[in-house]
Amino acid sequence: MNLFNKDKKSALEAKEMAQFIAFGPVVFQVARLMRDYGILTAIEESGKKGLTHDEILLIVKLPDYGLRVLLESSLGIGLVIINDGRYS
Repeated sequence: MNLFNKDKKSALEAKEMAQFIAFGPVVFQVARLMRDYGILTAIEESGKKGLTHDEILLIVKLPDYGLRVLLESSLGIGLVIINDGRYS
């Protein structure tokens, strides 16, 4: 049985897969930093309520821009979600 004789992906799906592979190292580093700086733990401990950017800023003691980059990257990779300005 040959499982690789037909291409089952569309061009768009193939492009998405290529981008996922290309950005893999960035995804890894964002997840690692979110863990190492305690951001993921803080968000988890906040429960369903979540935390605002400013609340996280007080907890982790990072520069505003650095935290914003990590949070926006985390949103993009699906690591966190945001509802009404609160990350969870």
